[in-house]
Amino acid sequence: MLSKFHPHEIIKEVLKAIYGDWEFDTTTFLYTSLPKYVMLYIGKLVSWLGFSKEMVFLSAHLFSVFLGGMVVSITYYLTREAGGNIYTGLLASFLVISNNQIAQDSRYAHNDIYLTFFVCLTAFSLIKYFKTRKRTWLYLSFFECGLAISSKQNGLIIFLALIALFIFVDWKFIRKNLLISFEKLFIGSVLTILGFGIGTPKAIGWAVFYFKNMIPVFLRQATYDYYPGDVIGLFGQWGTLKAALGGPVYVLSIIACIAVIIKLALHYFGKVKEDEKFINTLMVLFGFIIAIDLPMLVGYNRRPRFFLPAIPFLVILISFFFQELLEFARNHKIKYAKELIFTGLFITISFSLLRVISIDLLFLNDSQMVASEYIKKFSRKSSIEYFYYPPPIDQKIFKNAEPYPIHFIKWDWEEDVIPPEL
Repeated sequence: MLSKFHPHEIIKEVLKAIYGDWEFDTTTFLYTSLPKYVMLYIGKLVSWLGFSKEMVFLSAHLFSVFLGGMVVSITYYLTREAGGNIYTGLLASFLVISNNQIAQDSRYAHNDIYLTFFVCLTAFSLIKYFKTRKRTWLYLSFFECGLAISSKQNGLIIFLALIALFIFVDWKFIRKNLLISFEKLFIGSVLTILGFGIGTPKAIGWAVFYFKNMIPVFLRQATYDYYPGDVIGLFGQWGTLKAALGGPVYVLSIIACIAVIIKLALHYFGKVKEDEKFINTLMVLFGFIIAIDLPMLVGYNRRPRFFLPAIPFLVILISFFFQELLEFARNHKIKYAKELIFTGLFITISFSLLRVISIDLLFLNDSQMVASEYIKKFSRKSSIEYFYYPPPIDQKIFKNAEPYPIHFIKWDWEEDVIPPEL
C-alpha cells in the first residue's frame, strides 16, 4: 500500500509507548496527542488484564467504532435540539450511518473520528447556550473545543468559529454589556486552553519546546502534497467532497446549503421573519461547516477524511430541507409529492448503504492479510525488502529485512521534456 496516509500511524506510536521506550511529542509533531493518550490508557488497561499485543491493537480500533456510534447518536440529538422532529433526527442519523467515510474512519485507530466527536459536542453545547442562555453550556462548548484542538490541529478553526458566532449572534447584547461579554470570552478561552492541555500535556508542561516544533508542522499542512498545477480547494475540493459524501448526498448537501443561505439572507434583510432560535441554530450548523471547510478551501491539502467533521452538519441541513419540503407539499396539497420525496430518500440511503457494504467487503478481503500469509511461507534464510506501510511482517523469520520509507511520484514521460529531479 504505497500511500501517504495509513490508518495505523498513530497506533504504532502507542504500541511503542506501551511496549518500548517512546514518549509522545518529543520527536514527531504531525498529530496532536489526545487520541494517542486515549489509546495508550486503553492499551495499558488491556495489557494489564493479560491480553496480547494484538488485542491492544484491536481495542484502539474498537474505541474508534464506539466514537463512530456516538457521532450517530449525537447527530440525532443535535437535530432534535436544533428544532427537528423525531423523523428529521432519524433521517439525519441514517444518513450518517450510511456514509462510507464515517464507516471507514470509525474502524481506524486515527484522530479524525475523535475530532468529529468533539466538534459535534461543541456544536450541541453552543446551540444549547443560544437556546437557554445559560453560561454553563457556553463554557462547556469552549472546553470541548479545546479537546477537539487536542484531537487534531484543525480544531483550532472551530475555536475561531465559536468566537465569531458568539459575537455575531449576541452582537446587540455585547454592545450594551462589553465587560460581561469579555468575561465570557476570557473564561471560555481559558477553558479551551485547559481542554487542549488535558489532551496535550506537553503543550502546558513543556510549552516552548512543543510549540517551537509543532507550529512549523502545522503551517505546512495547507501546502502539504502540493504539486505544480494544483489549484486551491475553492476550485479543486469538490471532487474530494463528492468522494466523502457519495453522489446523491453531495448534490443534496449543495442544495441544502444554498437553501440555508437563502433563508438566512431573507431573515436578516427583513424579507421573511423566522424564529430567532431556529435562525441561531442554522447559523451554528452552517458556520461550523464553513469553518471545517476553510483550511481545504484556501489550501491544497485535502482528503475525503478531512471532511469527516462536516458530515453530521451537512446531513442535518439535508434533513431540515426535506422536513420543510414535506411541509410545503402538505400545505399546498401537491399530489404524489410525499411519495416522490420518500422514494428519493430510499434510493439515496440505499445507494449510500451499498457504499458502506463495499467498505465492509474491502476490510474483510484486505489484500494485506493475504500477502501476510503468503510472506510467512518464505524461507527463514531469505531476505526481504519492503516499502512503508507493508503487510504485517514478522521480521524475526528473515535473515535480513530492509525497509525503504519512500514513495513514487508519477511522471508522464515525453521525449522532449526533461523530468524534474525527484
